[in-house]
Amino acid sequence: MTEEFIKPIHIAYIGGKYVYIPFNDVIESLQVSLRSISNEKPSTGTYNIRSAQLQTIFDNFYSTTLSSYSPNNQLYFAYRFLALGTIEEKKIGTMVITKILDEITINHIPDFERIFDNDITTWEICDSFSLRVLGPLIKKSDEFATKISQWKDSGKVWRMRASCVTFVSLVKVGAMTDLSFDICAACIKSSERFVQLGVGCLLREMSLMYSDRVVQFITDNYRYFSREGLRYSIDKLNSVTRKQILVLGKNRKSKSSNSQSKVIQPSTNTNPLIESSIKINQIPVQPIPNYTYPQPVYLVKYYDGMYDVPLNAQIPDQQINTTTPTTCQGIQSNQSPTISIQNTVSHPSN
Repeated sequence: MTEEFIKPIHIAYIGGKYVYIPFNDVIESLQVSLRSISNEKPSTGTYNIRSAQLQTIFDNFYSTTLSSYSPNNQLYFAYRFLALGTIEEKKIGTMVITKILDEITINHIPDFERIFDNDITTWEICDSFSLRVLGPLIKKSDEFATKISQWKDSGKVWRMRASCVTFVSLVKVGAMTDLSFDICAACIKSSERFVQLGVGCLLREMSLMYSDRVVQFITDNYRYFSREGLRYSIDKLNSVTRKQILVLGKNRKSKSSNSQSKVIQPSTNTNPLIESSIKINQIPVQPIPNYTYPQPVYLVKYYDGMYDVPLNAQIPDQQINTTTPTTCQGIQSNQSPTISIQNTVSHPSN
């Protein structure tokens, strides 16, 4: 007589509370869908699927598989997709979150911080998440805007870039301009290329409505700009103004051999428009650990672990058929992750 297989209990920490994750094959189903139209090996970092095709795959996958799950479960799968290795899987993770933006609260920001620090590795994914998820959220409330703006001081490359890119949608309509300049003032002190370009993107959009302030900002902070960052920043200014700004760089010293370091080294002030008494305060960029799944983590104590039911626990028969214990949904974050299964409701299997 064979022993009956009992599926383990999986508890995730989503948005500040514990959430039950039913036994599923969601990730495998997505990967099968991606492989069905691509010959690329995922180890290359991409399935090489065009955006239109990927959108079609997602629409079908969401309607047939994900839509039946609760918003918290959908967020869990989105986090898992973002932790996977290909661009397409990460993009689909972002797409899932856009489906449930109304469910996102300020308590989910720590989740997003872990995603940016550990799972986002390219400007494309950073900008997609910033524009499609964070952009609508900062329009939703000032509380979101304040939280995201604080990323400017994080010292983390992709969070700093995201703080710039996210506010592009607001400055286009003239909103939160002062806060946007504060973000630029902090991020421009980073020597990281993608942070510099993020500042350039934000200043470029602000120059359409506040050209005088942008020119003054560039003049005051000229010593911090990389060549690319400066080029992005002045791209939408008129040609005369662009030439005047570029004149400031004629006497700029050549880059030192240490230009690739994480922190900009103070240089001699050769700009007559900047007072020599101004101190250059640098923002060190913190190294990011090279995590692999199951770290970074979104679960109890930040580990995506499986919590087995003790041998003396009573498991309802329905648990074998993928059920959702309702008592796990409301556990608060300050409680011990002890699992108590009492009432269950059936959940559609994939």
